[in-house]
Amino acid sequence: MKMIKRSDIAKYFENILGSIQDAEKNSQISEQLQTISNEVEQLEGYIHTSLESIDGHYQTYIEQINLLSALIEFQRQVLHSTDDADVSTLIFDFIREQLAFDAGCIFLELDGNQQQLLLAAREDNDQFQPFFAEHRGAEEIAKILAQKDLAVLLSETHQFESGQHPWNVLDVKSAIVFPLRFQGELWGGGILARKDQPLLLSDLSFINLILGVLSLMLHHRYRDGAYAAISAAADQTAADSWLATSPFLVYTLGRDGRIRHANQAAIDETGLAESDLIGSSFTERLAVGQVDGFRSDLRKLKNGSVISRELMVHKGKSSGRVWQAHLSKFELADGTRVLSVLANDITRRWCRDQVRQRNEMLDQISQFSRVMNKYLNNLLTVLVPNVSLMKSRLGKDHELRKYLNTMEKSLAQTDKLVKTFLNYRLKDIEKPQKADLNKLLVKIAEKIGARLPGKVGFRFSLDHNLPSMQLFPKRLGQLFKIFVQNSLEALKTKGIIRVGTRMVEMKRNGVVLPHLFYLPAGKYVELSFQDRGPGIDAKHLDHIFKPFFSTKIKNQGGGLGLFLAYRIVKDLKGEIFVKSIPNESTTFYIYLPLQPQVAASQQPTVPAKKQDKTRRGKILVVDDEFSIRTMLQEVFELKGYQVLSAANGREGVDTFKANSADIDLVIMDMVMPEMDGKEACLKIKALKPDQKIIIISGYSKREDLDQILKKNQMSYMHKPFQVNDILLKVEKFIGA
Repeated sequence: MKMIKRSDIAKYFENILGSIQDAEKNSQISEQLQTISNEVEQLEGYIHTSLESIDGHYQTYIEQINLLSALIEFQRQVLHSTDDADVSTLIFDFIREQLAFDAGCIFLELDGNQQQLLLAAREDNDQFQPFFAEHRGAEEIAKILAQKDLAVLLSETHQFESGQHPWNVLDVKSAIVFPLRFQGELWGGGILARKDQPLLLSDLSFINLILGVLSLMLHHRYRDGAYAAISAAADQTAADSWLATSPFLVYTLGRDGRIRHANQAAIDETGLAESDLIGSSFTERLAVGQVDGFRSDLRKLKNGSVISRELMVHKGKSSGRVWQAHLSKFELADGTRVLSVLANDITRRWCRDQVRQRNEMLDQISQFSRVMNKYLNNLLTVLVPNVSLMKSRLGKDHELRKYLNTMEKSLAQTDKLVKTFLNYRLKDIEKPQKADLNKLLVKIAEKIGARLPGKVGFRFSLDHNLPSMQLFPKRLGQLFKIFVQNSLEALKTKGIIRVGTRMVEMKRNGVVLPHLFYLPAGKYVELSFQDRGPGIDAKHLDHIFKPFFSTKIKNQGGGLGLFLAYRIVKDLKGEIFVKSIPNESTTFYIYLPLQPQVAASQQPTVPAKKQDKTRRGKILVVDDEFSIRTMLQEVFELKGYQVLSAANGREGVDTFKANSADIDLVIMDMVMPEMDGKEACLKIKALKPDQKIIIISGYSKREDLDQILKKNQMSYMHKPFQVNDILLKVEKFIGA
């Protein structure tokens, strides 16, 4: 038997180990191959899904491209169309390609009273004409759209039936209502309706997608692009036909500026007979100051050119209007030369913009002055008491007292100016009272009349059907004084100041007739002050409500009166306007909204707790100004009070919660960070209804103070104040 060598055994084991290692490698490869197989399978799934997604996105992309192409072609067709019926057909056919509807219309409001309907089908007229003409459908739609820029889906129209505007006139189940806006102005809108099936959100999305293009196209065609229709007329007959049916006010003029032709819309707008209008000078219709500019524009006109300008015109013999007018000069195909004026009434938009611009400017000035005066007030609140404290520690004959007296006088003058800005020169915060406005005006006039020059008096024209109102007699008295002073400067020592009242109801946002005053919808009381003085130069009218503006050389009045009048009226949620005719009269008009009368809630009176005579009392001072807090703390501690302090409303409430049982009095500022005084007071009152609180503030919103001061155990003190005044107030209030 052959002996096995040790080396052979070693090789044998090496072979076994090698085989084992190869097996392990083969196993790992198998596992790796399985993993790769799984990953390849997943990758195939991802690729399949991605291809499907790409295909979907591609299809969506193609659909969007097709829609965009259709929209561009639709826009081109509308802009090149010369017939209104064709425009209606183009619009509604394009919409119908994307969504199904049973009835549709677009209304274009070219001025406050004139509308034009574009219908999806002729038979739709029987539905929509009564809705707009008899049931004031335009107002109903305006209510729904309000300030909305996008369309609104009415899934169930019966939910919107209201009073005189029943949607059941249309006999439809659901509708999409969409606005037509230009430069923020709602000048038209549309309705798409279904009788049986509801419209969907996808339908709403499509309308919103095309809404901007639709608004611009229609505005261009019906407001700005009308000259293309005149210019394209091949002869005078075609031009006359277009003029007769145009919704715009269209005049043709001779070289002398006299009216040769006016379409029916222009004749109706004047209120004159056609025979009286034709042959008259067009400039007779223009307001003072407009004639020279109009004639200058006519001289500049060249054939085919257009000049646009805003014109103020007379409507009849009373009210004025504002037109967006386009002046043009061109020659028709038959050689006839035409001077034309094409206009649409923009009175409402113009007046609204004028009021908004003026109020934005004055409100910015008001806000700036309030912020600055808040800081001044806080400084005065520190300086005034400290000067008083210094005087109290000096003997009556001390040489420094004269310097302190001078400082006190200067601080008093500064305080007077600050109070003029912050509280209209009134001493206290005023609570509203239910009163008769006419009687109140007569009573105020009697007080002021005693101090008027001998030949200046009042004449009243009062509407005796005015309801009782929640009024602020002190504020109205201050208003009265401002306008009387303004009239005295015009009348000098002789004349009549006319005071009037009347009810004004605005059923929609618009213009008060016969004036160019814009007011939102609502009921108002108009209060007017008129004098027959020399009037105000037109160049000054845009500036008279600005602070420190005055036409007087020495400006003795300070120029704050009319700015304060504006502030008071705005504080009362009203509007103020002025109308002045040179060498004839100046009239100020104030419009105060009639608010629904709400009965004031009466809180049960909580019996005051008996005070512990053995201690002076504990006071919580809440003010964000460190110097004011420390000054009040020092003053009260000198008089034996215990004082806690907090730097804002939130900290004040937390401090009160931790010490509510021991706090006799809270002194609270109103304007603070973190949490203001109003919220802090209400939270403290919720924790302890009978808690005594003194509000100290230089300026706060009247509504906030009214709400807080209705609570029990509340008082108010105006910043700045003297040390003795705040001490007397505190002693009286804690001891009450």
